[in-house]
Amino acid sequence: MDAGSFQMASLVGVQDAVKYVAILKKSSLLLHYLSNGYQKWTEHLPESEMVQYQLVYSHGTGVVHVVGISPQSHLSVLTFSIEDGEMTRQIRVAAPWLRNLAGTCNVVEEVTLLCVNPATQSLYTLSLEAEEEMKEVPLQSLGLEFANLSESSILSSQPNPARAPRPQFYLRLSPTHFALLQYRHGVLSLLRNFPQASLVTFATTGEKTVTAVLACKGEGEGPFCPAQAYTINLYLAETGQRLLDTLITFTLEKSSIRPEQLFIQVFLKKDDSVGYRALVQTEDHLLLFLQQPGKIWWTREESLAEVVSLEMVDLPLTGAQAELEGEFGKKA
Repeated sequence: MDAGSFQMASLVGVQDAVKYVAILKKSSLLLHYLSNGYQKWTEHLPESEMVQYQLVYSHGTGVVHVVGISPQSHLSVLTFSIEDGEMTRQIRVAAPWLRNLAGTCNVVEEVTLLCVNPATQSLYTLSLEAEEEMKEVPLQSLGLEFANLSESSILSSQPNPARAPRPQFYLRLSPTHFALLQYRHGVLSLLRNFPQASLVTFATTGEKTVTAVLACKGEGEGPFCPAQAYTINLYLAETGQRLLDTLITFTLEKSSIRPEQLFIQVFLKKDDSVGYRALVQTEDHLLLFLQQPGKIWWTREESLAEVVSLEMVDLPLTGAQAELEGEFGKKA
């Protein structure tokens, strides 16, 4: 791959199975098999000299969407067939206020591109499969407004690449203010307001999708937390309802360091309630692995490291279980 040409990659699912990875470059789109890495096809992207292609998306319907932007002018939406790479649709939509897609825009509820415009205190929606103009949705009706125009962003969740993203998403209003919103069937609604949240994230186990919220314990001024004591709580993504007995409390020793990233692994307990573990990365790359009610399993100083992604597996609890799994593993 040419140096500097890579833009992003996205897993592609077909019929509830993730089979491919779509790779977006500055002037082309490539589809590779996940099983062996072989290339299925590559297609040139039109007008790549004027349009910056920044987003690739699919949700198991047999097509891949690519979204590009000509800053302060328009969006270009291209649709390609997964089977042979044929471009089946090309849409151009005016967006004179939009300069960048990263963080500013995200996909929710199947094929709706959602973008934030702090200058007008509004969200804008666009169907990736319909030739229509972007629709403005004012936030004033929900009692929300941006405190910091440069910090606004949208965080959505697509648990399965072969299925549509969830209609719930986070809108960041300031460094410590998030709103959990829902956009369903053309209607925007506020599920829960988090005016003191530092970090948020989504996670899914089975059919349950939850969101974790990390906040300063007590009243902090702006992004600073005086006692360096933090809490993590879980909420149902569909309703914003807080889940009982999910509180984790922890304290950072250094007074000048703030949490920078939050990762969680959720699982169902025997009583069908949700349990979880959390990994917190701070600004100086300290890693904290936590479990309820605040037990620190381990901590590591990773001065030059950064967590890109996190996956967890459960190890056997006893020697007998380890021997049993080893025996079956050998037979397999």
